[in-house]
Amino acid sequence: MSQDIVKRLSKISPRLEELCDKIIDPILSIPPWSLGYPSSLAQSSYYPDSNTITKDEIRAVSEALASQSIYPENTRIRKVGLPNDTIFEVLTASANSGTSPRKISLSHSRGTIRIIYGDHAEEMGKICQCLEDASKYAANNNQKLFLS
Repeated sequence: MSQDIVKRLSKISPRLEELCDKIIDPILSIPPWSLGYPSSLAQSSYYPDSNTITKDEIRAVSEALASQSIYPENTRIRKVGLPNDTIFEVLTASANSGTSPRKISLSHSRGTIRIIYGDHAEEMGKICQCLEDASKYAANNNQKLFLS
């Protein structure tokens, strides 16, 4: 919708026109739609509490994870700076939260990756339970297999 159309519609009343002038810019502004490293073009919650994480660090962690067949689709990275080491906690979405963290050393002494399972465990547990409940009502084995 263009600004001209909204402004013409607001001319129905002086009060509406006044309100329109106050809110038209935020309403029609284009938010960052892509995901990735936070910027004016991208939004992200992939890096919680990590204001100092750099693109190079993200790239190094991603490469190390890929070499272990761990991909970013269900993970988030949190940088934890310690006096003598930098730890990158990879929060993995999983209903299982009791698993001990797995550690991977980054090359060139760039820090340690600690893979932590159970990110969103409560929500994931509910989803798994709902899928299990739904399988009781599946019409055939293909649906049961899909739900499993």
